[in-house]
Amino acid sequence: MEGAVLPPFHTTAEYWHENVQAYISSHSLDHSTYTDLRDAVISRLPAAALDGPGSIGLTRTDLISTLSTWRSKSTSRKINYLEIGCAGGENFTPMSESPIIDIAHCVDPDPKSVSTHKMTSSNFFKTNIQNYDIIFVDGLHQWSTALSDIASSLLTLSPEGVIIVHDSNPRTSSAASPTVPNFEVDKVAWNGDVYKAIVELGSNPNVDVATGYFDEGCAVVIDRPRSKERLLVPREGAAEVLSYEVFDRNRKEFLNLLDWEELMYWIEGEAQPVKI
Repeated sequence: MEGAVLPPFHTTAEYWHENVQAYISSHSLDHSTYTDLRDAVISRLPAAALDGPGSIGLTRTDLISTLSTWRSKSTSRKINYLEIGCAGGENFTPMSESPIIDIAHCVDPDPKSVSTHKMTSSNFFKTNIQNYDIIFVDGLHQWSTALSDIASSLLTLSPEGVIIVHDSNPRTSSAASPTVPNFEVDKVAWNGDVYKAIVELGSNPNVDVATGYFDEGCAVVIDRPRSKERLLVPREGAAEVLSYEVFDRNRKEFLNLLDWEELMYWIEGEAQPVKI
């Protein structure tokens, strides 16, 4: 960072998308300096300021609610909802109380959580026989666990169901660390390396993946062939050794990052937006 000067600070998403990216490009920074500069700027921005320009302030709760309502209306019935990792129930409690929900299950081994199944996700899936319309994956933020949860979820997903995976677009290299921080000491946002699971899924032409450009990255996984050609598709198995620096340079393609409206069109096969 020596010699690099931060541009004037503002708290808008437009500042990052227009000013900072232009600054980095015009100064031809090497990637280590780019990463330091980017992380320094991001650490001073509110979380919503890193949302896509068309998704500012939208959250995983908005996505879960929207897709659940869409799914219920499209099937003309109540739906089944599964959540992996629910902690205090920020999303699970309102979903379990929603009139459009028939069955609501949450898996979390923490005895203090509001989960209906206090066990690991791997143990849950070993005996589960229920199908679900919407599955929200927000468990251990390590790529191998996230990938396993997604793979198991695909096997229990009802036809035309949807999987949502939180923490798929980490803001900084420290947020993307696979090491679980000591939250009592380190007051940091931790996404872990869940992004690697999404990158790995992107190498599979039989699964369709896109990531909502909001709320630390909300990936959507659908059991259907890849819906469009990707300019940059990682080879199978590459995600395990993928560095954050390479991911950072290619995140838009690796994650198939989409703003809210783009994501709604993509879910409907790019023919029409989700209607609720």
